Amino acid sequence: MKIKFQGELSIPALRQAIFEQLLELEDQYSVRHSKKVALYITPTNGFGDEIYCRDVHGKEVQVIFCNGPYRCAADDYEL
Repeated sequence: MKIKFQGELSIPALRQAIFEQLLELEDQYSVRHSKKVALYITPTNGFGDEIYCRDVHGKEVQVIFCNGPYRCAADDYEL
């Protein structure tokens, strides 16, 4: 399944749009779990021009890996 967003969005607007689409998946399509999710974004400068993300060493960052949401101690101890 693909979810496509059209046009240039600020990161807060994109975050909200993603949140709303995930709620819709839950509510309208009864999706409760997912695996192998990939999010492709094209960073821009706000005027439609592409920019490139760089790390502290100046190397271009093309992939960010994520192992899911942050787990706090309360999750581990079921508090």
